[in-house]
Amino acid sequence: NTTKTATFATSHLESGYEFRPIRRQQLSHALSLLNSTYKSDLVVFMGDMNLNGVECADVVDDNNFKDAWLSVSGNTDANGRTFDMKNNAMLASSSPKRKFSCRYDGIFFSSSSSSSSSSSSSSSSSSSSSSSS
Repeated sequence: NTTKTATFATSHLESGYEFRPIRRQQLSHALSLLNSTYKSDLVVFMGDMNLNGVECADVVDDNNFKDAWLSVSGNTDANGRTFDMKNNAMLASSSPKRKFSCRYDGIFFSSSSSSSSSSSSSSSSSSSSSSSS
């Protein structure tokens, strides 16, 4: 039985449309740091990314990470929205005229196995954690 390792990191990237370049730099830096620092079988980076859909999909791909939501058959950016002013009554009441929705929250993973399934996380027996902001 081979021991598998996993690293989990969380973040809250900069919000606001005007801060897209900073958010892009933050995501790139965090994924690059995770790649260079942790040699785990599975690396998971998750949190409030404040990404407007697939805004930084190229950054995720360039760092050999995958979007966990989009890696599941049938899932799309549109059906995975985590901020939805149309269907969340609490959000809708805060701004009745605004009906914005987006998938701000995300989970990205990089796995050393050839499988693209995130199910390998269940075989993890040791873990380390990191925080990046």
